[in-house]
Amino acid sequence: MSSDSHKLSPGMSDDLAASGRDLSILCETEIEPVIKRFICAKLHTSLRQSDDSQNNQDALELAGEAKLLVLQKLQHSNGLEPIRDLEAYVKTVTANVINQYLRRKYPRRLSLKNQFRYLFTHHPKLSIWRTDEHRWVCGHSGHLAESRPASTIRFSDEQLRELRTRIESDRDNAESNILSLTFAVLEIQDGPVFLDELVSLACEVLNIVEPAEVPQPENVTEPMTSREGTAHETLEDEEFAGRMWAAILELPPRHRIALLLNFKDDSENLIMMLPTMRAASMRDIADALGFGHKEFAGLMGQLPWDDKRIAEHVGITRQQVINLRQSARQMLRRKFRGEK
Repeated sequence: MSSDSHKLSPGMSDDLAASGRDLSILCETEIEPVIKRFICAKLHTSLRQSDDSQNNQDALELAGEAKLLVLQKLQHSNGLEPIRDLEAYVKTVTANVINQYLRRKYPRRLSLKNQFRYLFTHHPKLSIWRTDEHRWVCGHSGHLAESRPASTIRFSDEQLRELRTRIESDRDNAESNILSLTFAVLEIQDGPVFLDELVSLACEVLNIVEPAEVPQPENVTEPMTSREGTAHETLEDEEFAGRMWAAILELPPRHRIALLLNFKDDSENLIMMLPTMRAASMRDIADALGFGHKEFAGLMGQLPWDDKRIAEHVGITRQQVINLRQSARQMLRRKFRGEK
């Protein structure tokens, strides 16, 4: 694809709407190839009409849905919101279609994974980090400090029975289930584990019946590289960040300030994660915190702030900042715990 072929000038979408032939050519040469490459890479499907597997048939439907949405945009934009980068727009539409599909297909697994990520992000004795291959690893905070590598979870039937026994007393308490299971797994494993494997194990122990992963057929059009992660990973990262941001926006303003300006774990802070995961732009974050856009951009190199500076900014005491942040985390915990 040439550098100019996917750029649309402000009035070009009107011309396309007026010319069905031009739109048909554009769809065949520019839109469909991008959709197919993106879906094949993300869902590990062939998109061959002769492939009768359920996952491939689902993928074919998603490709058709994404194409229809893009064409509707081109036909009905009337020049009000011109598409300046067609390839980027097609990828965004396709990603949204895939994301909605995964939420429908794996709702309980996705909710469980969000709960684990929140737990490992906030619990003082736990940590979560990425490997060089972009896989999420979780363990005790000491595991990260020691740079201990994650190992594959291979539990025997006896160990699985032990896990179920440990959480049996908390069967009606979802939060305690997750916490008890987490510490039990790390104890039995005696080291950090991969987040996706922990979620799969939790599904088995908690009797959550959903497919653990999108299967990978042979001879796909464009296989994912190891650095791109699993078929779910990128989209689940974005899903988690999106839900986190939506929950943060529901917090009172001072709670948001106390949380975000000091939010950090061992390797990254939420303010840097949100734009990367496409959950919120820097302008969105600045607006949520009550800063001007230029003012906030100038502060980025100084973050995270300590509690004393936050207190001076808001006009309250340092202890009040600590209390506000603890309260904010409790609100977020309730929000994530309430997901079904």
